[in-house]
Amino acid sequence: MKPSSKDCVAQVCTKNTTSIGTTTTITAANTAKEPLALQYQSDKRLNNLCENVAIIGWMGITASATLFLCSGLTIQWCNEIIHHFAYLLRKSIEIERTRVMLRRAVMITSTCTYFLSAVNLLINMILLLGVVKLKYKLLLPWILFHGFLFGFFIHLALYMSITSLLVDFRIFVILFASFTMILMIFYKISCEVFQLYKSLRKGSSAMEEQRVLSNEERVNTYLILQSEV
Repeated sequence: MKPSSKDCVAQVCTKNTTSIGTTTTITAANTAKEPLALQYQSDKRLNNLCENVAIIGWMGITASATLFLCSGLTIQWCNEIIHHFAYLLRKSIEIERTRVMLRRAVMITSTCTYFLSAVNLLINMILLLGVVKLKYKLLLPWILFHGFLFGFFIHLALYMSITSLLVDFRIFVILFASFTMILMIFYKISCEVFQLYKSLRKGSSAMEEQRVLSNEERVNTYLILQSEV
């Protein structure tokens, strides 16, 4: 018997479907490797940033606690410190005026250091909390506060460098080298925190987009099922 035309069409369709399915499976398996590799690299980079920022946070907490304690003790023992400085400057003609100026300078410096170290201590704790919970919004206080300190320190460094240049060139070179090194270290630390902030914000926005897309897919699936019913 000769095969019917329907049998021939059925066999050809079965073969083509199998071939297309196999090709699609191989293509999907090959393309699935690239997102996994990119995800592994991004996760590894994110872990390195989290470790670096955690170290920065603990160093900031240690330094802030030390400054907080020292400035508090300086405020408490201000009279003894002024008396010691006055004893060292006992040959000065205007000893009383010098004592008053020293007291004002010590009190202003100690009070500013006391409050700034307290704020910095709190901000570094919030930074560590943001690293643990992976929330970029908790990194914003650290970035804003240290950005303000960075700008203030640059203005202070420029003022002191220009003033020392008018007095002695050797002092200018020493101050310029010291300030440059401190600013480079501060810039490197700030870049680490800012890179983590950008990575967490990018991941959060990607998760939000996936959530919106999944909600749209659910709505579309529900509408299709309702239309079929």
